[in-house]
Amino acid sequence: MEKPHRQQIKPYTENLHYPFSVFESQFQRLRPHWHHHVELLYFLSGSGRVYLNGNEFMVQQGDLVLINSGNVHYFVSDEHVHTEHLCLQFDPEVLQVRNTIFEFKYILPLTTKSIECQQIFRNNELANTDIVIVLNDLLKEYTSKKYGFELAVNKYINHIILWILRYRRTNLATPGELPRENIPNFQYLLDYVEQNYWEDITVKQAAGICNLSYNYFSSQFNKIMRQSFNDYVNRIRIREAEKLMFTTDMNITEIAMMIGFTSSSYFIRQFKKYKTITPKQFIKKFTI
Repeated sequence: MEKPHRQQIKPYTENLHYPFSVFESQFQRLRPHWHHHVELLYFLSGSGRVYLNGNEFMVQQGDLVLINSGNVHYFVSDEHVHTEHLCLQFDPEVLQVRNTIFEFKYILPLTTKSIECQQIFRNNELANTDIVIVLNDLLKEYTSKKYGFELAVNKYINHIILWILRYRRTNLATPGELPRENIPNFQYLLDYVEQNYWEDITVKQAAGICNLSYNYFSSQFNKIMRQSFNDYVNRIRIREAEKLMFTTDMNITEIAMMIGFTSSSYFIRQFKKYKTITPKQFIKKFTI
């Protein structure tokens, strides 16, 4: 089995002044990998299968795929079909959001792997928008590198992401609203869980971190994230398990212990709950 790897973007290591990369590609097979940057793939021609967080999607010319930070993904072109893409990769920081309230509201859906949001935008959904024009203009700016092109690229990235957020909002696919005074503590909690998901973090502890009562915290978390706190933690664990399954030689028991489950049997039950198949079936299914 070919194992996913963590990908580094060349421009990030060569020049920190450009926290983005835009290019056309013709790869017919992109092996499983993940990275911290956000990626947009626009299909200029051809068709194939995109794997994203345990699901496969058929894609074709005119489709746009949003790959969130940390998502395990790969692409395989259909047999005997030549596929071309426009690829945009960027650090979420280029969205220029420095306010905690705005960061929680707008950036969280791009960087938090455990919020389920629409990530495939079909050609008919883009038909009456200017997104394709913006993508082409973005590529021209990045390629020409005229004076001030960084500002232009940032402007175009913000334009595309704004459209995505508004489109999701229309389709009720974004996190709910949180009272302004609770946002800093709530953001701290999500950061804490991302960094300590293997620990036994109870709902009571989470409520304490947010300085909220148990019942109020539970209801607010369910309303905002559209899942319980325990589900949120387990989704993070399962998605970290995906990476370990593909990037290490660890067995199922070792992975279960590494991500915070008390036994391999409990891990298998939870994995099947969220992925509908067992870990072994998952590995077999997504071997490319």
